[in-house]
Amino acid sequence: MKKKILLVEDDQTLSQLLLMELEEAGFDPVHAEDGAQALEILSQQSIDGILSDLYMPNIDGLQLVDALAAKSMEIMTIIMSGSSNAEITLKLKQKGVEHIFIKPLHDEQLSNIFTLLASG
Repeated sequence: MKKKILLVEDDQTLSQLLLMELEEAGFDPVHAEDGAQALEILSQQSIDGILSDLYMPNIDGLQLVDALAAKSMEIMTIIMSGSSNAEITLKLKQKGVEHIFIKPLHDEQLSNIFTLLASG
């Protein structure tokens, strides 16, 4: 059975590319455009892993991680960000996010993400 992965990304072009890559890697991807839509999907579907952008409108990646913790939802969450911010990285690590990748994502990073999602 394919693992269902929630992709939370507001950039449409990147979303289409990542959804295709996730599907080709053997996952069953579901897309949300922001954290608010992700929480709605999570309330309706069983999700095995989350690949989320950090900076998005409405509810961002950090707020999404907080909401997951508040709901006691233990789902492997991988964060992607267009910039490196030591303070945000520390906050994410303190909240249990072990894997943060800087965009643009390269083939090796995608391979690492897919391995993490498959094992999580």
